[in-house]
Amino acid sequence: MKVVDFARAALTFRIDTTIKPLAPTQQPLEGGSTDVAEVSWITPTAAFGIATAGAGLPWHSWATSASHGVPGSSKAAVVAAKVLALTGLDLLTNPALLTRAKADFASKTAGKPYQTPIPEGQKPPVP
Repeated sequence: MKVVDFARAALTFRIDTTIKPLAPTQQPLEGGSTDVAEVSWITPTAAFGIATAGAGLPWHSWATSASHGVPGSSKAAVVAAKVLALTGLDLLTNPALLTRAKADFASKTAGKPYQTPIPEGQKPPVP
């Protein structure tokens, strides 16, 4: 693991900066959640991960929150923005790539239309 040390106050944060190769096949989910939810049932989606917190810290903890304030975390956010922008550029300028993504999506969904699991007329559970 390649790590970069960032000193802040009396603490040192280590951020894993190792670039890992893409796996040849889809990997099992590791937990967590996103806001993509039902969108992935309607159109092709993709995801990537980038280290923005100290190596080895438990997510959703004060330590992770604190490490997001170090210089390396800001740099990671810029890298993530560049990945998103350049991926969009690839999709806009390479029609074959977009066609392959749509074909893969169609194959995996087998033409089955999406149906929400939320019953029609369901009201939000708020007071």
